[in-house]
Amino acid sequence: MSLSKLSLALLRLLEPDTTPPQLTHCPSIGDVTLPSGQTRVCISIGQPTYKDDRSKTVRVIQNGNIPPGGCFPEGDYVISYIALDDAGNRNDQCQVRFSVKGIHCSPGPPIVEHGYKETCTPRTPSEDILGTNCTYRCLRGFGVDNSTSRSIVCTQTGDQQAEWMGNVTCKKISCPDVESPPHGGYSCTDGTRYQSVCKLDCDVGFAPSTQRHSMVCQADRQWSTEAALCTDVDPPKFVNCPDDVIAYAERNDDHVTVTWPPLQARDNSGEEPIIVQVDGPPNGSVLSTDGRMYRVLYTAMDNQDNQNNCSFNVIPQVITLTQHI
Repeated sequence: MSLSKLSLALLRLLEPDTTPPQLTHCPSIGDVTLPSGQTRVCISIGQPTYKDDRSKTVRVIQNGNIPPGGCFPEGDYVISYIALDDAGNRNDQCQVRFSVKGIHCSPGPPIVEHGYKETCTPRTPSEDILGTNCTYRCLRGFGVDNSTSRSIVCTQTGDQQAEWMGNVTCKKISCPDVESPPHGGYSCTDGTRYQSVCKLDCDVGFAPSTQRHSMVCQADRQWSTEAALCTDVDPPKFVNCPDDVIAYAERNDDHVTVTWPPLQARDNSGEEPIIVQVDGPPNGSVLSTDGRMYRVLYTAMDNQDNQNNCSFNVIPQVITLTQHI
């Protein structure tokens, strides 16, 4: 090296260093889309490079928080770098700007009538990012329709577009079928479905066997009370209860045999009632014609102990002839 060049080099070393490091490479990252079902995406940003005319090394300081592992949630980011040489000259020209974007189903998880959202995965504040799977439960008294699923998924349908896919339907549970008892029937507000009220109506002459003759379909798929019966409350009716029976004795006879047709009764149950004579002389009795009158009483009873009475008088008499002058 010539003396002049050496002198220039020495003079330069003695001069203060006022030149900042020169940026030779600044990383560049475009917008990044979150993968389906993920709330973060891991990005390798890399490091900027510099050269300096005086310093052998350049210290690089990074400004901007990089999450652990370099995995970024949805948002906009600016990562800036400052390069310093040994003289403290700085270069802050390198800034890495990028956005992490998610594809969303809008609006959020659908509302299911008579149901509620149990959980969504992955968990995010809006619960609407691509790949979100939401499961549902039905309210008390309702169940998931077998023709539908229990979950709805945010599914991609196009570039940066997504929709909720799936169908959850909650319908009323049902109680066992209601069998109508003889001589009556149940009328229900909503069939055998949850909260339906079934009331027992009995035919004329019959009444519910219990005071609670209405029942409600409950959430446990059981009726609130046992089914009632229609019991007979109408007594039997005599079909041939006679008026007073007058029996005449033969001439010069002071006794007479008294008879009347066998009594018959009918009951609304269709069954034959029991007929019992409870007072008075039996049918076919031989009675005196001394002027007394006999009271006869029959009772007819059905299988529900409903009873009705038939009463009449038996009057034995003597035939008297009126002599005309």
